[in-house]
Amino acid sequence: MSSFVSIEPKVSLVFSDIKVPKAIVDSLKGLVDEVLVTIDSSGFRLTALDPAKVSMLTLEIPSSAFLELRVDRELSLGISMQNLELTLEGVKKNERYVLASDGEFIEVVIEGLPTRRFKFRSIELPSEVPSIDVQYDVDAIIGIDPFKLAIKDIASIGSYALLRAENEEALEIMEASTKRGLARLTRASGALIDLRVNRPSSCSYEISYIEKVLSLAKLASQLQASFSNDSPLRLIFPLVMGGTATFYLAPQAV
Repeated sequence: MSSFVSIEPKVSLVFSDIKVPKAIVDSLKGLVDEVLVTIDSSGFRLTALDPAKVSMLTLEIPSSAFLELRVDRELSLGISMQNLELTLEGVKKNERYVLASDGEFIEVVIEGLPTRRFKFRSIELPSEVPSIDVQYDVDAIIGIDPFKLAIKDIASIGSYALLRAENEEALEIMEASTKRGLARLTRASGALIDLRVNRPSSCSYEISYIEKVLSLAKLASQLQASFSNDSPLRLIFPLVMGGTATFYLAPQAV
C-alpha cells in the first residue's frame, strides 16, 4: 500500500484520480446522511438512500479502475457523509485518496503536501438495498452537456422538471407547472444519441436532486435517462474509468 496507516487493514484502495471520490461526495452532499460501501476483490460498491426515501444512488467501480486494491476479506462499511466531506476539504488535483479499513475503523489518507490523515468508526447500516423493478417506456441516451444545460435553465425558473417523449424524434425537458424553458433534445442537434419510446410518456421530478447527482457528469461522457408515466426516473452514468453509477428519483407527488 502506498501510505502507512495506523490500523491493520483488511481492505485498502487508492483511487486513480482524486476527482472520483470528490464527484461522488459532491453528488450526495445535502441529500444523504450516510453511505454503505462494500469492498471486495471485484471492486468498490456504494449505496446511498436519502432519509425521505425519495432518491437512491448505487455505484460500482471495478478493481481495475484503482491504482491499488488489496482485499484480505470482503467488508461492508457504513460511513457518515460528514466524515467523507471532511476528508475532501481543500484537496488538490495532484493529491491521492487512500482508504483503508479493518472493519471497525476507517482510515483515509490524503497523500499530498502536507499529507493528511483521518480516522473514524464504521457505523451500522442496513445491508439490504431497496428493489426497484420498473418496466420503462422511454429510454434515452443523452450527451452530458446538453442535459446539464437544460436542467440548469429550468432550475432558474422552477422546482420541478417535466421529461416528455411522445415519439422517437425528440426528448423534451421543461419546467413542470408552466411548461417554460423548453429544451428539445434531438439527434440532429447532437444532444440526443438514441431514443426508444414504447409508449408516449411524461413525468415530473424535483430538480434539486437531479442537479446534485449531475456532479457525476465529471466522470462520464453521456448518460441514459429512463422514465414512464408516474414512475421513478432512472439516470445511468457509464463511468469513463469503468463501472456505473445509477440514480433513482421518485416522481413528483400529485
